[in-house]
Amino acid sequence: MKLEPWMQHQPVLMSVTCCALCESPASCSRYDGYASYVGALRCLVETDADVAFIKKETVLENTDGNNPDSWASGLKSEDFEILCKDGTRRAITEDADCHLAPSPSHAVVTSSSKSDEDITSYVSLLERAVELFGVDGNSNGFSLFDSATWSEADLLFKDTTETLGALNSDSYQEFLGEEYIESLDGLMACPDGTLRFCTISDGEQEKCLAMMDNFSMVNISPTLSCFPASSHLDCMIAIADGNADLVTLDGGDIYQAGKKYGLVPVMGEDYGTGDASYWAVAVVKSDTSFTINDLKGKKSCHTGIMKTSGWIVPVGFLVENGHLTIENCDGAAAVGEYFEQSCAPGALSEKYNPYSTNPESLCDLCVGEGDDNCVRNDHEPYYDYSGAFRCLVEGAGDVAFVKQVTVDDNINPSNPAEWNENLSKSDYSFLCPDGSRQQDWTMECSLGKVSSHALMTSAEKTQGEIEEIIAVFTAGQNRYGSDTGDDFKLFDSQDYEGSDLLFKDSTNTLQDVGNKDTYDNGSAKSTSTDWKAWTRSL
Repeated sequence: MKLEPWMQHQPVLMSVTCCALCESPASCSRYDGYASYVGALRCLVETDADVAFIKKETVLENTDGNNPDSWASGLKSEDFEILCKDGTRRAITEDADCHLAPSPSHAVVTSSSKSDEDITSYVSLLERAVELFGVDGNSNGFSLFDSATWSEADLLFKDTTETLGALNSDSYQEFLGEEYIESLDGLMACPDGTLRFCTISDGEQEKCLAMMDNFSMVNISPTLSCFPASSHLDCMIAIADGNADLVTLDGGDIYQAGKKYGLVPVMGEDYGTGDASYWAVAVVKSDTSFTINDLKGKKSCHTGIMKTSGWIVPVGFLVENGHLTIENCDGAAAVGEYFEQSCAPGALSEKYNPYSTNPESLCDLCVGEGDDNCVRNDHEPYYDYSGAFRCLVEGAGDVAFVKQVTVDDNINPSNPAEWNENLSKSDYSFLCPDGSRQQDWTMECSLGKVSSHALMTSAEKTQGEIEEIIAVFTAGQNRYGSDTGDDFKLFDSQDYEGSDLLFKDSTNTLQDVGNKDTYDNGSAKSTSTDWKAWTRSL
């Protein structure tokens, strides 16, 4: 089951039972027939559900002839009761203090950085809008609190809204109220000391649950839990907000996570070099003849937009060496113009394309189905190192920007797929910065040396908490670090959907980052240089 956004931010183990009574259990979306207040009441009426969590007004608005829809025909308010916290029950119509918690109304919000003058102008604007358009069916041609014209409900404001009132609250806590805040905190609660690992796909969530179970089985503590999200950016936000604790990120994401969200590296992946680093490279098919200087107009395969070896390093290299010019502060547009077509997973997502200005050509070569096309996780088959290389192998692209071991990893994979089961190393070559090509990789034939992926956490963690994290994963890799045998494999994803889940499959060990415990100290020099080249005009 693909996780809907409302599921993705719950640090609990989602179960199919949560969706069993939905009108469409397979999708279980927020647009389900049993979603929203009215939908939940309808679920109670039409299924064998025992309780609906709604508001009192929902019953009154849909009984006693107030809702003409067939499902509500004949419903009487007297047939429903409210469950009270003290163990009693009350009639719906009874005016009594019987609720789980007072729920605040919807509110118009703005940034706390706005001046009092700005906020006063916003309030005046809204008050004037209510004055002109607040009555449904008014003579001014627009109803602020009615969504029927757009064949939807509750657009911008709830359709049941009668007016907007200015607030005296200075903070969200004051507006929401103590009881409501306690309810929200309860949703995020985990046993004290639990480490919440953020995942970005179904495959990662499945592997994380297996890791949690296997660590627990051999008494590795603190306990792990798994927090599903839809992207690494969502994971950064979740950790910054205190809703998750851990995520593994590549260099580009590490920079953003540290600079914008206050995350720090704890352990780095070692791929056999002994220094928690790797090399970014450009790979092509050997039967072609172009060089690094001839990439304009070619088709490109990227691990993902804003990922280190797949985007930041090669784009930074092209900028630094005069091949690519970024104009009007629009780097994605420059890349889209430079390459004829690309697959840069995430390029058209709201998180990496907030103004919808990125060229569609950045996703032209991607092959994910439906909503999974060009997403920045392994629901897109051309995502990440193996995915970008697959893009090249299958003839979609002319060049793949990956790391130095990606070719070897897929020439003799531990779990071959149809696309990489009969590959020959001689069919692929590396483009070198000096304009030459090499069949066998050397350090000189790289676009840059970059820091490995790192296990990240909040900078708010104490030294004791960070030492606990290191102890957990040191014990975990000591027990489950081998790729052989029948045990759980920390650095192997063959039993799950996707590759490089939680950690890169090519990881040998996790290393304590030591004094490289900030995002800028942990990044290799060339990563920082390429990042600055990429962002200099942005």
